[in-house]
Amino acid sequence: MKRLFLPISVILLFLHTPLGPAGCGGTETGNPGQPGDHFTPGIQNPALLVMEAICTKLTSCMELTPTNDCRVAVMESPTLVQEFGSSTEEYPTYLDLLLAVDRGELDADLEALNLCVSTLEDLACDSEAVQSVVIDESGSENLEQMIPDAGCALVFGAP
Repeated sequence: MKRLFLPISVILLFLHTPLGPAGCGGTETGNPGQPGDHFTPGIQNPALLVMEAICTKLTSCMELTPTNDCRVAVMESPTLVQEFGSSTEEYPTYLDLLLAVDRGELDADLEALNLCVSTLEDLACDSEAVQSVVIDESGSENLEQMIPDAGCALVFGAP
């Protein structure tokens, strides 16, 4: 029961954060719109930055509301983990990967993280990678198609 409590409590925490888990991108976290300034070590979990980049893109392109639906879909996704070069046996969902980063079991390569997030931000709304994604009350489909090959597979690894 304890294993179920932690992920549910983490999901509830993210859903009830007014500005989302990555914050508003103010001076305390840098400007997420500036290349190379996405990740401030010690301030935020880099897995959250990737999730926010995905959800920001989908929200702006597909007018998804609320954004929390996207966050839950990303956290529950079993297909995203492989796109980041991690094992679904070790990390069955993106939430498991996020928690592993939080616990220090995985670390983020700063250059690969910035490249991955920038590439996600630069995806065109009319691209197949964005248009193929479906998020609804039953879950998500094709989220993994948004993850660019360049850099993203190298983001998370052993510390």
